[in-house]
Amino acid sequence: GLTFVSNDIEPFFWKGTNSVRKILKSRAAEAGVKYYHPHSFRHSAAYLALKYCRNGEELKAISQNFSHEHLRTTMMSYGNLDDRHVGEVIREMNFAGTETKSESSILAELEKLIKKYPK
Repeated sequence: GLTFVSNDIEPFFWKGTNSVRKILKSRAAEAGVKYYHPHSFRHSAAYLALKYCRNGEELKAISQNFSHEHLRTTMMSYGNLDDRHVGEVIREMNFAGTETKSESSILAELEKLIKKYPK
């Protein structure tokens, strides 16, 4: 249901990231968009997933989905915010729980994250 599937990638163990990088570079060139390193997508996905967690159980599920044995690993790798961003997050928190974000605002956030974490 919520997994990535590609028919273009052969199902064998890769020894490094060069093959993935080549695929992403060629796809970006074909699409006429800027190339981003594979790990920048992982950072973006983790950030967005953590942003929408509502409780500890959801945090742990995200952590396990990223193949981390301990929640601490996920939070230390992807959960750190600089002081300015902490203030922004708290100001934007929806304590009433009634408002939802539009798809366009979520996509805009994703684009900012990809720029912030290029590698």
